[in-house]
Amino acid sequence: MSPEIQSQLVRLCSDYELEYGERFDHFYCPFLCVDEDVELCLGHIVPDAFSASNKKTIVQRADIDNFYGSVFEADFELVVNNRGASLEQILTDPKLEQALRPKLMVNGTPVRYYPFRGKKASGHSRLQFEKSNGEVAEFVIAAPADNIVESENWSFVVEKSFEISAMASLLKAAFLTMFDLLGYSYALSAAGLFLGHDLLGKFFREHRHIRRATLYSASEQFFRPFQNLVRPVLGNAPFLGTTEDKTVTIFHTTFGNNFAIGVYVRTNSDLHIVLTPAFDNPDAIPVFLKFLESPPNEVLAKTARYVESSGHWDVAPTSLPMHWPRV
Repeated sequence: MSPEIQSQLVRLCSDYELEYGERFDHFYCPFLCVDEDVELCLGHIVPDAFSASNKKTIVQRADIDNFYGSVFEADFELVVNNRGASLEQILTDPKLEQALRPKLMVNGTPVRYYPFRGKKASGHSRLQFEKSNGEVAEFVIAAPADNIVESENWSFVVEKSFEISAMASLLKAAFLTMFDLLGYSYALSAAGLFLGHDLLGKFFREHRHIRRATLYSASEQFFRPFQNLVRPVLGNAPFLGTTEDKTVTIFHTTFGNNFAIGVYVRTNSDLHIVLTPAFDNPDAIPVFLKFLESPPNEVLAKTARYVESSGHWDVAPTSLPMHWPRV
């Protein structure tokens, strides 16, 4: 076990004891709410592959970190880091081609193709693709050459959606951000349990052993109801990301009851806001759930910054309406 993991465990164990009057034996996982002797790791709060994002880490169970990393974060990182990739880059980069799986469409019908590796099946045709550097990449099209050459309507199409991968990755990053800031007082509160144990932890528990082929359809069904919690931040927002500047946006009703905390997550140059529930007041629960189902176009909000030295929030005195785009 690394010295950094040991150091964080000492801090987290003391925090857990302060909240609940006893110490954990190994690591009390906020996603599963269990204390088990399992492999631990220093998981990045924001996925590490975003080169321009904060690199802070926090102790996590390795099985959960690896699960979300391979199932969701890898795809999210791929699409963000390769935004604007050309057709040439997609077709000639095996990792991109495998992830995006572009389809060759001829007269509206998909035609299978594959890299040429010295031989081809009978009736299939070789296709040469000249790259911008002058090199030639060769493919095989599962159709006679005349069918392709004589067609005036052929194109490559990418239909894969990364929306669920982005959503799950950002929800996890927001939860870990709040856990890092507030410890177990947040993670095991009603709001923290809703996001950590009942959502992210539940998906892991129920799907960790499911085949990858069926996992994506399961994740669509599971995470789609939470799509209204995540939005991109457009324009030049004055936030670095909550992990870095400790700043959030507090959403409240016209009566002043807080019902959500907007956590900012930066992925390279992109900034996202993720709504995490605030259930300190029982009246906030139905408001949050209604927002989850059908958010209004505007909501009252004020910024707040967590002051670590005092353990309190420095909340702006005035509220402003914030636009929340409909999906």
